[in-house]
Formats: sequence, structure tokens, C-alpha cells
Amino acid sequence: MLQITLAEATLGRPLKILLSAWSPPAYLKSNSDTKNGGTLATDSNGEYRYNDYAQWWYSSLNYYASSGIDIIPDYISMQNEPNWVANHESNVLAITESATEAAYDTAFEAVWNKLNTRMGASMPKMIGPETVGLRVADQYIDSLTNPEHLYGYAHHLYQQDVGANPD
Repeated sequence: MLQITLAEATLGRPLKILLSAWSPPAYLKSNSDTKNGGTLATDSNGEYRYNDYAQWWYSSLNYYASSGIDIIPDYISMQNEPNWVANHESNVLAITESATEAAYDTAFEAVWNKLNTRMGASMPKMIGPETVGLRVADQYIDSLTNPEHLYGYAHHLYQQDVGANPD
């Protein structure tokens, strides 16, 4: 909190804060590991644990507040790089749900609904899909059931040689 206070004093205005998750905790992952991809775990009925993921997000925001970081982020990205299996913290959320992968849209809606129900107008604005590369970002965006819940688009430029042709 001290760093935020000092930064705001230096700037003379409040900071804009983005909070992004690279992986949910291992107990919510299909591979029981925060690393090496995996997707959301399933419950005893074989259903992906979307609501538990949403509750984890809500609990995380409350945890920060109870730890003295009494700041609601301005923006959240509920899953960093959902289309990439990384050997570091990662979590795959597919464009559409399958027997082996949970869906980005369903997870996004679960998180949005949980935060909206519990926080109302004070909930952070949600950005996404924060995919690796542009090639699939539009597919993730087009698959959203409620695109109006997405405040802004986000993606990473790792896969294309954008320096050669930035347009």
C-alpha cells in the first residue's frame, strides 16, 4: 500500500490498477498444478468449476482488502493468455467448452456475474481476452455471450512479427 500511496503522491492523481490472473490455485485446476497449462477442474458431476473460479476471484479481491491493500482494481483480466500452455503459471480456457477444456466465455460470465452481484457498480471493469497473439483474439471476443460485459479488448503480440508490419 505504501508504494501505491507514494506513486499517487508523486503523480498527483490516483493510479489506474489492473489485476490479472495467470493461474487459479491448484485445487481449481484439472492438472492440480498452477503451472503447465491445465484447465479448470471438474466437480463430482463432471462439470467445470466455473462458479468456484468466480468465487476465487471475489475472495481474492476481499483478501487484498483485508490485508491492508484497500483498493479495488480499476480493471481485471480474469485469465492471462488463456490460449497458451506455459511451463510457468497458466490456465487454458478454450473458445468453446469441450470434454478436455473449460470455456473462456463461461468462466468470464461466471466471474462477471459473481462480482456484479456482490459488488455492483463498484466492481472492476473487465478486460480480455488477453490472448497470446491476435490470430484468435477475435474468436474469443465473438464467442462472448454478453460482449457488453467486456469493457475493453486486450491481447499480447508475441506470435506475430508486428514490428515488420505494425498495421
